[in-house]
Amino acid sequence: MSEKGIHRVLILTAVTLAAFTLTACAPEQPNELDEIRSQGTLVVFGSPDQHNRYMRFMIEEYGEAGLEIVGGRDIDYLTTFAERLGVRLEVKSISRDELPSYSRLFDEFVVREDVHILAGAITVTQKREEKGIVFSKEYMGYEESLLAATGTMTYNSPTDLEGRTAVVMQDSSHQEMLQSFPVVPNFHIASFYAEFPELLLREGFFAPLSTERAKQFIRESPGVYEIVHTFPERMRVAFGLKNEGPLLDELNKFILETQGY
Repeated sequence: MSEKGIHRVLILTAVTLAAFTLTACAPEQPNELDEIRSQGTLVVFGSPDQHNRYMRFMIEEYGEAGLEIVGGRDIDYLTTFAERLGVRLEVKSISRDELPSYSRLFDEFVVREDVHILAGAITVTQKREEKGIVFSKEYMGYEESLLAATGTMTYNSPTDLEGRTAVVMQDSSHQEMLQSFPVVPNFHIASFYAEFPELLLREGFFAPLSTERAKQFIRESPGVYEIVHTFPERMRVAFGLKNEGPLLDELNKFILETQGY
């Protein structure tokens, strides 16, 4: 080897050794789970919308700062998970007045650095994954049904939606489901957020809802509503995180061991 070649090899060796030394000496960055354990708090984020209140996934009461989430099925479940991690659970929520759509909830969760898990019966959808939500394993599932005033509607295929209007929560999984149907002439989707416009159902509109929620409408108003169709596909419900890693691994392990609820 020439003197020039030897010099080049020596330079490359020196650069490689320097890079290895810097890598070996660099302090290991703490992962999210380490930080949670260090701070002693797992922070859950959500919004107690009408569906969550009725189905008791999240329960709210008035406190010093206004409406606050104080419990519910999701909160109880994650409290047990927090205890398993050796930390306490804290709940932060976005006000319904500040939330014109579900999209705002997901957008805020992704950018906030003070929250770890998104909860509140969140259905897994492709659009939500595209927003950056990393879903845990499914801890619950549900069937989706169409609810209408008794005797006002039949459904066998999407073509039966011609000339009809559906009422849905804005940016909800129900809205995504309807938007995935083939184009139907004169079919409209009316979206809302604050409160479910129940009176619209009595005026010929219909609503896609979880079968459990639809049955609750029927129990509360016997003879007024009926389920006109139940879809065979099972909708998956999971918790949302911002990235993969030890926190997601521990949560998935917990879900598998407890088999959800």
